[in-house]
Amino acid sequence: MRVTPSGSSPPPRSYGPASWPVGFRGIGGHLLRSAPPVAPLPPAPPAPPVPAAHGSFLLAPILLNTDGHAVAPCPVCMSDARVPAGATWHELRCRSCGTEYVATDGSPPPAPAGADPAPS
Repeated sequence: MRVTPSGSSPPPRSYGPASWPVGFRGIGGHLLRSAPPVAPLPPAPPAPPVPAAHGSFLLAPILLNTDGHAVAPCPVCMSDARVPAGATWHELRCRSCGTEYVATDGSPPPAPAGADPAPS
């Protein structure tokens, strides 16, 4: 602390706007000029409709549990769902969280219904 010759300390400095010279806005104050008013933006066009998604996109492997039954863990909450025996691709809905997913054994997906079979 600085002491004046008379022994008393100087008054505390104020660093607020009142201590600045008139017209001084601080460092970079010249960047705070008032800007012209901005015209309101026109309303946004309506969003295009989202096409409906058909089928599940989450996949889970078909595994054998300790009882020997085929199960597929939910990709979200990891609870097991039973899969029918011999299924290669089977759509499931988790009882715990409601996630829809496909259990697969790793084979290629079946052809969609109504599709022509591959030429021989």
